[in-house]
Amino acid sequence: KLRVAVRRYDSRNAWAVLVLNERREAVTERYPLKELIGRDEAAAFLWGPEPATSLGSLRELVVEQPARSATLFYLSTRGGPPAGLTLGGKMTS
Repeated sequence: KLRVAVRRYDSRNAWAVLVLNERREAVTERYPLKELIGRDEAAAFLWGPEPATSLGSLRELVVEQPARSATLFYLSTRGGPPAGLTLGGKMTS
């Protein structure tokens, strides 16, 4: 139902997970982290232009995605995303 894209940041032991809902209605999905990133557990953050918001340590990502919207998550075994990290993995000032 939802489209999911995962990007790994090797040097940070972290992953960006983009969840997209193209439907006209809200959709809720569950994603075990083992299936998404190959790890049983990771620290999860909502990630975007505002400072990252911690979701705690998770084993499963439960996404309640509103209609026609996307959410970006940052998953890591080393804490939250550093300020200035772009989705492409580059650091900006």
